[in-house]
Amino acid sequence: MLIVATFLPPAKPWRETSALGARVSELSKLITGAALFGAAAVYGVYVSTAMSKMPEKDALAVETAGQFIWPIISLTLIIGSVFIGVRLGWDFYRATPENRQQALYKTLQKLNLQPAEHREKENFFLSWVAKLFTVSSSSGFFIFIGYISPVIVYFDVLFITEYIATSNRLNY
Repeated sequence: MLIVATFLPPAKPWRETSALGARVSELSKLITGAALFGAAAVYGVYVSTAMSKMPEKDALAVETAGQFIWPIISLTLIIGSVFIGVRLGWDFYRATPENRQQALYKTLQKLNLQPAEHREKENFFLSWVAKLFTVSSSSGFFIFIGYISPVIVYFDVLFITEYIATSNRLNY
């Protein structure tokens, strides 16, 4: 989805074509900003309460800062992946079928894959991928992928942190 999106021309935003779209866009930005500010404030209260109960030496330790930074990094990746995934899915849904096909064809060219007609062994696979892409992008399936992207990012972060933790244990 990300590779094909590099060649997909962006759709014209609704805020440029509709007054209602412009107002809804402003309202959603305001609500999102307020929600993120509120979440940061609540997390700040949690961190300050937890650190106030610690001795000064432990509160200033590098390990303590690491404990409070990992949730921030993981939440940033999860929220960012939702925004990117859903917006890309929405752009795929709003793009014309011709633009989606051209973007898919350009992606296959950049990956040095010929169109399905020119290769006999990969004929079935590439035509299946092209049909799957066409059907899923016209039905809004990519928007669903954008919504489940936090699960994927969460497991990636979980595996990376587990790998770092086990490699640190092995080094000692």
